[in-house]
Amino acid sequence: MCAVARTRSIIAFGISCFQAKTMQSCPSVETSTVNSNLVDSEDVEASHDVGDVMLQEAAKAAANEFTVQTFSITVLCSESYVVEPEALQFLVSHGFNFNQQCAAGVPYYRGNDRDGEDEVCLLRFFLAELIRSERPLVFHNGMVDLIFLYQNLYADLPPTLAVFISDVFEMFPAGIFDTKHMAEFCSRFPASFLEYVYKKCQRENFLDVKNSEQQFSLHFHDYRHYVDCIEYIPCGFHMETTRAQTTFCTNFAAHGWCKNGVACSLTHDLDIILDNEQFVTEKKKRRRARKTAKKRRASSESLQDHAGQGDMDTLQTDSPVVNEMNVSLGDKSEMDADAGNDAKVKLNVEDCRARACDESPSKHSGIHRAGFDAFMTGLSMARFVCKYGALPKQHFGLAEYVNKLCLSGKDMGLLISKSSFAKTSIDHRNKLATIKSK
Repeated sequence: MCAVARTRSIIAFGISCFQAKTMQSCPSVETSTVNSNLVDSEDVEASHDVGDVMLQEAAKAAANEFTVQTFSITVLCSESYVVEPEALQFLVSHGFNFNQQCAAGVPYYRGNDRDGEDEVCLLRFFLAELIRSERPLVFHNGMVDLIFLYQNLYADLPPTLAVFISDVFEMFPAGIFDTKHMAEFCSRFPASFLEYVYKKCQRENFLDVKNSEQQFSLHFHDYRHYVDCIEYIPCGFHMETTRAQTTFCTNFAAHGWCKNGVACSLTHDLDIILDNEQFVTEKKKRRRARKTAKKRRASSESLQDHAGQGDMDTLQTDSPVVNEMNVSLGDKSEMDADAGNDAKVKLNVEDCRARACDESPSKHSGIHRAGFDAFMTGLSMARFVCKYGALPKQHFGLAEYVNKLCLSGKDMGLLISKSSFAKTSIDHRNKLATIKSK
């Protein structure tokens, strides 16, 4: 990986800033003054309790509201670097403009600082400001990103992994989060590639809004009156009523890629994949509910049989027949309901396939852009904070997942922590001292 980072370059730099609402912007909740001669002390305590609860709810609602700013910067390395034809084809198929990169890409150089050039290189200056701010950073599959950031915009990579981990730990003391690691070990999603995690989190948040449960909301600045070079990409979510069992690419659904690419005959539409996933999940829930209801009926019938042992023999022989008829009728009605659901699914298959065909030419548009990838990562993290953590707690209330990077194929993450057996690199110490001295 070090050899790859030294010979390849960054072509785009994306960052998405999420700022949570603070308590200062929350509506204040005040309890009215009461006369102690007219109101019992219990009523006073109750009113204060209500006020505290309202304050807590207001704080929780404010903490789950984020203001978002997303930037996508096209960059150009001033040194020679290696490219692969497959990588160029992939980038072109996803709308990357190499003409724009060559004409207006922000230049940068790799490795250690050069005398008199570190202030001129805007990207290196930006990374230095990011380190100086000591804000928590969120990546998706962040190991590769950190290696490329270190080599291209910070300093030469150290010789060993232990030294690199120690350097990164000092660079970002507020903590690093990896949404791919959290998707695998926190939320236990069936897949963990970025677009799947993003759409899955969107869907879950939409259902929480629909069910009046805890959810997050995003707010965006309006730059239309100030800046002309703003690209607007729709990122809203609308739940489809269609839950069709249509054929999709299982390899893309599991890993986010397909060897056939856009030439694949099966759909790569994640909305259809998630519709199928939700349909299967709800079908299993109905099946478990039927089994539970059946067991309850069987237990109640056995209790009735034991209670009626002293009755007449004719009643004893008739009751099982009646019970059996009731059970069969109940099962038949449930089967009819499932058949009706399956019929609705079959009716919607063609509509779902038509939607997949219509969206297939543009199903990759807007994806794999640096800025939009950063936004998808931030939205996924907002969902994880809303569901599993809390603000404004330290490390978002997710201390179990801080400073852990995803390692593909491993059952644990890579811990970013300074070791007593590995010192930091000399280049890192010099660079960090220069940053903190300014």
